[in-house]
Amino acid sequence: MKMKKEYQSKTDPLLIRDLITEFQHVSPAYTRWYGNKTYRSALDNLVVLYGFEEVMNRIKLLPKLNSIPFIPTVKNPFDFEAKWIMLETALERHQNTQTTKGRGVA
Repeated sequence: MKMKKEYQSKTDPLLIRDLITEFQHVSPAYTRWYGNKTYRSALDNLVVLYGFEEVMNRIKLLPKLNSIPFIPTVKNPFDFEAKWIMLETALERHQNTQTTKGRGVA
């Protein structure tokens, strides 16, 4: 008989709920994610690693980031966790090209 594995959050469930709610600007399907253990676990892992404020600030940037070419598109919390480092490096690269645009590289 296979035992059902229970998900144990390391973060306050209300904070995870707030993060999921912030995804309303990314996907209209966010209302179905509150009970999704995979999505909750992804956000929980990010909060443990980077802190609630950092994760919330990045979620707030997603609508704008998703519209920039060559930056990974994030549609849900699972994508967000999987693409966190790719987003970080792509954003740095994008900012570097904006600061050197038209001036050449010294």
